[in-house]
Amino acid sequence: MELNNVKFEYGVFPGHPTVVWTEVNGEAELPCQVSTPVGDKINMVLWFKDQTGIPIYSFDARGVETTNGIHMALSNLEKRCSFTPSDVKGGSLRIFKITNNDAGLYKCRVDFSNSPTQQSKLTLAIADRPLVQIVSRPKFNFNKIKEGDNISLECAINANPPANDIRWFHDVSIEKHIIFYYI
Repeated sequence: MELNNVKFEYGVFPGHPTVVWTEVNGEAELPCQVSTPVGDKINMVLWFKDQTGIPIYSFDARGVETTNGIHMALSNLEKRCSFTPSDVKGGSLRIFKITNNDAGLYKCRVDFSNSPTQQSKLTLAIADRPLVQIVSRPKFNFNKIKEGDNISLECAINANPPANDIRWFHDVSIEKHIIFYYI
């Protein structure tokens, strides 16, 4: 579909891959967003990560029915992934027990029996629990603060995705939820 000379594919701007979010130790389903041409058949599906030229996962259905294709994964993914082929779409790669090293740009390439090769890209992003640091200047003992004392607190947050809403609370037991650092 054309709209003001910008082509949309699967609801995504070209050059801007879909983003799939997950968390460490979670799982992610990476869809291969291609369409099998009418009357054609998938021969091979290859998955690549980042800029490597070696597939991290391959599915080979040359000369056999799609349901009997041969699956192969790199050793670091071997027991943590599965691929479900689809005759209509390219299928989905599912990765289990996600690690931070799994984050990156994934490319799916599908070779057909008679039609040109198709590709799709997506980004796997890992959402980390935020690390919140409360820094006091000057250094003081929280247990010795008295009403009327002047204190200065800074909040530093390291999070993926970045924090966009920061709230301060009063009269709440925060020791259980926040790590204090004295500088």
